[in-house]
Amino acid sequence: MFEELGQTPCAKEVNIAIPRQREHKAKPSKPGRPALPAREARVEVRFKEITISPPEKKHTKNRQPIKLFAIYILEKNPPQGATPVRWMLLTTIPVNSVKQALKCLRWYCFRWRIEEWHRVLKSGCRILDHQNHTAEVLLRRIALDAVIAWRIMLLALLGRDVPEMPGELLFNKWECEVLELLAQKKTSRLEKR
Repeated sequence: MFEELGQTPCAKEVNIAIPRQREHKAKPSKPGRPALPAREARVEVRFKEITISPPEKKHTKNRQPIKLFAIYILEKNPPQGATPVRWMLLTTIPVNSVKQALKCLRWYCFRWRIEEWHRVLKSGCRILDHQNHTAEVLLRRIALDAVIAWRIMLLALLGRDVPEMPGELLFNKWECEVLELLAQKKTSRLEKR
């Protein structure tokens, strides 16, 4: 599929924002990756309608082929040390024009924010640790955690983009005082070490 779409003419070249990437430590089964700063990538966009046939297995051989639209995104000249962007997006949404292909690409680029929000849910809210007994209680807890994760993510994004913004714009007077006390307590613990 990569070869076939690579031979179709480039429909458009566009710039996309690639967010910073955190460092990943090496594991025995997987090499590590250094942290990479945010960057802008110049990519080529190609698209084509494709048909995928079912596998030749006993339980799938009678199934009909599926018509999909493939959008191939390729970065020809990545900066040194960066892995080139090479994405194959498959969708059932009709992609018959550059405008439709770019809309799907824009949607796909939102995935980083969604992944970040899920990471906040898992590590910040510890959503996987909930041991509630009923679906009703679990549903209420997840709804509350979703809002908390959104707020944490907003604070992190604003902290990166506008670090000089006063806390009073997001918190009331009492919340600011509690946060200041927590920061002082953390600083004094670090100084004792």
